[in-house]
Amino acid sequence: MAPKKAPPPSSDQKASVPVNTPNLHPCPRCRTKPDHDLKQCKKQIDLLNRTEKEIEELEPKRKVSKKYPAKGWVGLSPAESFFREADFRSWVLSEEGRVARKQTKRQEGNDEHKGMLFHLDLKDLEKRLFPSDKCLRCNAAGHIWPMCTTRVSLDHAQQPYAWPAESTDARFRMERDFKSFVEGAIDPKEHSQFLVSNGESCFLHHFEPVLTLPPGSKPPSQSNYNPDVTDNRAALGHQMVSSADMSAVPSRPGFAESQGGKTVLTNHFIVDLPDDLKLFKYILAGQRDATSPRGRKKEEMERFITESPTLNYCRDDFATDEISLIISTKNLYPESPNPVPSAIMETRTFKKRGDADGRQVNLIFGDCIDINTLKNHVQLPRAFGDNFQPAIQALNILLLKGAAEDAAVDFATFRIGNNRVFRKSGYDPIGPKEHGSLLVCHRGYFSTITPGLGNVLLNLNVATSAFFMPLPLKEFLHHSRRYFGFHNDSDWVSKVDKLLRGVRVWITYDYAHDSQNRKGSTRKHVDPSLRIKTIRGLGLPLSKQTFEKDGKDMTVFKYLSDEYPTKVTHHHAADYSVNLGTQTSPRWYAPSTLHILPYQPFRPKLSADLQSSMINVACKSPDVSKAEIIDEGLRCMALPPPSQGFLARVGVTIHPNLMMVPCREINTPTIINKDANGQRNPVTMKYSTWNMVKRKHLDTPASASIAPVLYIHASFSGINKFHEDFMTLLGGYLRINTSGGFTDFSLPQGHFKRADFHKALTDKRAANAKLVVFIALKDQGYEEFKQVADQIRGIQSLCIRKDKFFKKYMNDNPNPWSNYVGNVSMKLNLKFGGINHEVYGLGQVCTAVKGELPVMVLGADVTHPSPGSVGGLPSIAAVVGSTDKTFGRYGGSLRLQYPEENKKARETIKSDLMESMVKERLEAYKDKNGGRYPEKILYYRDGVGEGQYTQVKEVEISAIRHAFKLCSEKQVAITAVVTTKRHHTRLYPGNGATCKRVNQGNLPMNVTPGTTVESEIVSPDKFDFFLVSHVGIKGTSRPTYYTVIENGMKFDAKGIQDFTNALCYTYVRATMSVSYAPPAYYADRLCERGRVYLRQFFDPSYPGNPNTLKHNITQAWGGTENANPWHSNLNNTMFWM
Repeated sequence: MAPKKAPPPSSDQKASVPVNTPNLHPCPRCRTKPDHDLKQCKKQIDLLNRTEKEIEELEPKRKVSKKYPAKGWVGLSPAESFFREADFRSWVLSEEGRVARKQTKRQEGNDEHKGMLFHLDLKDLEKRLFPSDKCLRCNAAGHIWPMCTTRVSLDHAQQPYAWPAESTDARFRMERDFKSFVEGAIDPKEHSQFLVSNGESCFLHHFEPVLTLPPGSKPPSQSNYNPDVTDNRAALGHQMVSSADMSAVPSRPGFAESQGGKTVLTNHFIVDLPDDLKLFKYILAGQRDATSPRGRKKEEMERFITESPTLNYCRDDFATDEISLIISTKNLYPESPNPVPSAIMETRTFKKRGDADGRQVNLIFGDCIDINTLKNHVQLPRAFGDNFQPAIQALNILLLKGAAEDAAVDFATFRIGNNRVFRKSGYDPIGPKEHGSLLVCHRGYFSTITPGLGNVLLNLNVATSAFFMPLPLKEFLHHSRRYFGFHNDSDWVSKVDKLLRGVRVWITYDYAHDSQNRKGSTRKHVDPSLRIKTIRGLGLPLSKQTFEKDGKDMTVFKYLSDEYPTKVTHHHAADYSVNLGTQTSPRWYAPSTLHILPYQPFRPKLSADLQSSMINVACKSPDVSKAEIIDEGLRCMALPPPSQGFLARVGVTIHPNLMMVPCREINTPTIINKDANGQRNPVTMKYSTWNMVKRKHLDTPASASIAPVLYIHASFSGINKFHEDFMTLLGGYLRINTSGGFTDFSLPQGHFKRADFHKALTDKRAANAKLVVFIALKDQGYEEFKQVADQIRGIQSLCIRKDKFFKKYMNDNPNPWSNYVGNVSMKLNLKFGGINHEVYGLGQVCTAVKGELPVMVLGADVTHPSPGSVGGLPSIAAVVGSTDKTFGRYGGSLRLQYPEENKKARETIKSDLMESMVKERLEAYKDKNGGRYPEKILYYRDGVGEGQYTQVKEVEISAIRHAFKLCSEKQVAITAVVTTKRHHTRLYPGNGATCKRVNQGNLPMNVTPGTTVESEIVSPDKFDFFLVSHVGIKGTSRPTYYTVIENGMKFDAKGIQDFTNALCYTYVRATMSVSYAPPAYYADRLCERGRVYLRQFFDPSYPGNPNTLKHNITQAWGGTENANPWHSNLNNTMFWM
């Protein structure tokens, strides 16, 4: 470690009494101005912190004089305050104290401390705080534990045994409190003097972190899975609720069909709540840094609890979110029987070295939560009523307490975020394993309490995430080039630096005790908590990284070699130094002395190879997913009966059976394209999938031509024959002009830059090209190619990867190559204005879209800068709109949306941007439909949560309506549907459920496309449903959750479900149905094309200059931020698909 001086105390250390700091800091006893230090304090204090009214009742004259005693030992617990004051009194009455305080002869023999406490005797306080004179620490009579001087043992094998009445964890916590007392006294003593020989090592070892993973456990076997199933088809009938608030989302108009048809299993469990359960909510507030990392907030929460006698000794009565909330089953402060919201219940003072005043952190009373609000919400027709969200939040916090404390040892978990736990022994290495994996994939579970239709439910789903493998940091660095594919990169250090920033490590040596320069002096052991540090970056090699020591520059390598010659022995001069300090005050360590701690999420984006490895581990078939939830998930959550952990103690019961719920199966629509003779007729489908063998696309404009073609490639020999074969096969799928030859540009080095594409596309030989094809080497050059093709030249473009098509092209079997070209032909057809296929009778699926009134379908999405990107970057908002009756042709609009000052990116689209984009789509519709505007608009909105529904209605839907008024005097009927993909509901066939399942050898046995659930697990007060519209190729299919938030077109339940399902078959570049409504899908892809134009700015390594950032972005966007960023040649074409 360098530099030499010891680091400041961590936030885990107790606030201790400053010693010998005259005239510098406020006295910790009376908190008056810095005119005296503790040893000279003569102020009268009130240890009980009474109010002014209480003081005046004891001494009425105070009411006149307004002179009140100072609050004593602010921020300390009653026990700490007692000990500090008793210690202070001993000092005052000692011979040394009398001399230091310059007592006169007349004062000698008197108790100078008498009168320094307001209406309190320390002996009385001692009896109140410690009713028994039996020491809890050594079990001896005659003294209380803060005054204990017995040498005890923390090891069962030695006597006397410390804290015999406490659990193991509590015993060590109590001894840590005792340590802070004796070492923080005015006359401090070494803690080791109060322990048996070698007792300090045992004490410190308990607080050292675990550095390895436990032995791995295999996931449950699906063959053993045969659960009991709750058939919860309650007699709901057709109970409906009516919204009393017309600004709210519309309520359900009815069910699509009567309950009593098919059934499906789902990963929900019924929750029984006791009547009139009240929970108490407390909030950690005060001088807290809202921008602090979650880990630091967690440490602060634990420190507050540990230092609070009230909280520390009633941990069994409450649970926390580890950040700011405490949920208790009782009033934790009975002395305040009726607290009001925001009342301060307790205050602690957190200090750091050099921090005179410290920070005041308060625990305030939040509210008393009535669980009946949630019980009432799920009961029809009473679903509209009180705010039930606080009850859900509180129950989720209680639920995770059981997982943390009550699960069996073999099912022990660690927690990430507010809703996920991961089994410590449930993991699989991912990526290359020949030299050991650097990452590991942990099995875990997402849980949340949610309101259902008639019941409160627990949603429990499998979750897998990548984590750092715990291993020596030097080993991680050594293998990172190969593992992450950095071996050919000259900027390996900067890339691995980004991976490691924020990762916590353990310093493997005791940098205070093991120092060579402290030999012969008092060599204290470092508190283990101070040996856990966070990586802030990599520096230069150890032999080149310098710091200032004694006024001279010294290399880290020399310092470590001189200071720790016996403990730091495996470091090398070429090893890169590691900063565990801050950016402004770095502290350098050797990687050979650091060990990555377990259970830390790996947050950077995984490479393609690592993603593939992760998917192989994470994707679970429906049968495996069910088995893991029942046989492992419930155990990890401590929910199998009879215990059910903490929830059972408050009367909450979770039925450990998967719910079986009603479902309906929507018929597969008929898909039309052309046969080999060019005749329109239906395709043959199986499980919502068809192929293009001997088929042609439905329509291609007669004037469409893709020739001449411009090829850009890296020395691709045989380009002449390739072009001929490529055009021949394309002609078999679509009627389009392919004659006209080609031009090609070859760059032998194979490393393409923007300037290379610009040169090729603006060369006079490419002047007449209708299509440019980039034959790429893997992913190299894609962004630069699309920037030039879309924004500068304005030409339809196609990027094909040589590593993907070349093996198919050279294969003796023509089918792989033919299939590949078939997929490419779909992209080309739609780029040049064609339609690949249509759903027969889509406009007649339901009454809401039938009739003469023209209908336009809109889709919208917003994408945000990646985590870690430079501040001030805009989001990208997209709107797409259909232009034909088959809903097969769309145009798109794109805008930059900058965040408001000092605010996060917003999920909703700003009104002016939305209005301008919708107006463009309306004009495009009119141009394609004989000058007529649509009179019905169906709007699919992706990417917003339930909390933004009202904003979408008030901002975006209002903007759509206003844009229409600018174009037409007629009224428009608008229906808006929010599509949600990121949720944790899953549907399973089998085990008694009567729904159909996919039964094809190479596919997992998911529910069949068209499976819909509209009751039981949906919201009691919304018009919503779950729909599986696709066939799951791998793993368990995820249904899309749809919520109707505006229904001007008056869809009924069956109509919106049937139309949305049929629309999923219109996706323009696939021969299968897709998982969610294509308009939202198209908007998502258009947003991604916008990111391509700004890729350099979204890279976390971009050196953003706030003074020029917006100007540079505007230039990259195309010169104006309030218009589409592409060349006008591409307007109203689906070039981005």
